[in-house]
Amino acid sequence: MKFKFKMKNKKKGFTLLETMEVLVIFGILALATSELLINNTVFVSQNNKQAIERFDYMHYTECIVLDVKESQNITVEVDKIILDSITYSVSGNQLFRNGTPLFSLSSHLFVKDANLIRINLGIVQGTKTNQSNLVIRR
Repeated sequence: MKFKFKMKNKKKGFTLLETMEVLVIFGILALATSELLINNTVFVSQNNKQAIERFDYMHYTECIVLDVKESQNITVEVDKIILDSITYSVSGNQLFRNGTPLFSLSSHLFVKDANLIRINLGIVQGTKTNQSNLVIRR
């Protein structure tokens, strides 16, 4: 005995339930990937901001060293370093160069010895404080 079943219903397509299941799965995947993209974007922007702060910090410390090395007359006070045409001063918790703010400080110390100038800066970068000890030989 051989049985042959032939499908007489030739409707093609998806049922409403199958369509809803696919939509729910795609919705869950879209939410998961959007959360990953948002978290990655926030992380990258924070890293870029930190890199810019590090660059500014390195650039300004190099400028301080070059200004001190190139100047002829140097006067060091408690909150000021007066060079030929440039004045570095501390007011409040900011370091200024000729009145232009450079960065925030938590501490500072300017010392002039016979042939050395020591500049110790506690530079605030975000939530961290980085100590910078510049010793400039003249």
